[in-house]
Amino acid sequence: MVNQQLRRVILLNLERIEFGLTEESLKCAVTVETGWLRLTTNEFLTELRELERRGLVRKWENLNGEMVYGIEDMGRD
Repeated sequence: MVNQQLRRVILLNLERIEFGLTEESLKCAVTVETGWLRLTTNEFLTELRELERRGLVRKWENLNGEMVYGIEDMGRD
């Protein structure tokens, strides 16, 4: 799998959402959009953590007490 492509799809999904997505919801959205039914959680989390490390994505606790991910301004660029 091409990591660049997976990262791009993650960012595109987060860009559409105003209030963030849980890890599970984001993985489901990415799987549906890409059609990569064999996308492992480990592969997904590796790319998500890399985006977070680069400051393109951030994680926070929402009002429901869930950890969600959202896109940073740098990730929109």
